[in-house]
Amino acid sequence: MFIRFNINKQPQPVSALLLLLSVVILFTACLKEADLYTIKEGVCYMPQAYQDKNKVRPLVKVDSVQETVFGFYYTSYNGAPSDITGNFAVDTSLVKKYNEDNAFTGNVYQVLPKSAYTLSGTTTTVKGGGSSSEPLTLAINPKNLTLGVRYMLPIKLVSVSSGRIDSNLSVTYFRIDEINVRSRDVTKGGTITGNYTNSPGAEQLPNLVDSNFSSKYLAFNYNTDLYVQLAYPSSRKIDAYTITSGNDAPDRDPKEFNLQGSNDGTTWTTIDSRSNETFPGRNLTRTFNLATEANYSYYRLNITSISGASLIQVSEWRLLDYY
Repeated sequence: MFIRFNINKQPQPVSALLLLLSVVILFTACLKEADLYTIKEGVCYMPQAYQDKNKVRPLVKVDSVQETVFGFYYTSYNGAPSDITGNFAVDTSLVKKYNEDNAFTGNVYQVLPKSAYTLSGTTTTVKGGGSSSEPLTLAINPKNLTLGVRYMLPIKLVSVSSGRIDSNLSVTYFRIDEINVRSRDVTKGGTITGNYTNSPGAEQLPNLVDSNFSSKYLAFNYNTDLYVQLAYPSSRKIDAYTITSGNDAPDRDPKEFNLQGSNDGTTWTTIDSRSNETFPGRNLTRTFNLATEANYSYYRLNITSISGASLIQVSEWRLLDYY
């Protein structure tokens, strides 16, 4: 009896797969977690420095403080090897360069005034084993910021106790592009008077504050000493006022004027002045914001120049409070 062996027979596919799997398992078992790394191991940066993350949400011009946070990140698969301290600093000199480098956008930023913000601190830590630092807070009070102005506060990661700083992501340019307001009309309740009341019957002085934008106040024989005045039983806070042009004849529009306040009707303080103003449309309302809030029981609008006519007309004059 003969036993025949086929020495040319190829291994079965299943056997080959098992052999390969054994090698992979053996190799994997030899790898340690510490062997995993990134080419940016130990790099520290500010996540807020990315362009889309440094814009502060639109602020509301009120007394309440509005907050945003910042910090730094330590790059590692395994987390920080120990506690790592990062130090930050405000660098306002960077605003000028930012404006120059981004002039093509047409946006110009001013330095956020020190009186408008506070920082919870300038030092924070990434705990050992972690990646993100404990957050620091930038608190902004927009109460005294000027509407229509863009503000910026550059905050820079200047040093870390371990690792290295990514210079491309070491500065966050906190940008304030928009300041909104909540306003209420506080004109009602005042007594209107003026020194030019030679008006047609349907265009008398009370029309100036009747909340009817289709009516108007018109006076003949305009002169540069014309004023209109609102008197209240007690002081009233305002942050802005509006003037609405008449329904026709743009040469009767106010061109130069100032707003004054008083608490006795005798001693007056100028709180806003305007020159070379125009009203490009009929029954057009324009808002004039005060540099700082005013609080008086008398408000007087002196119209010292108009746009060429011998008579003046205004549809509405309103006082606004921002809250």
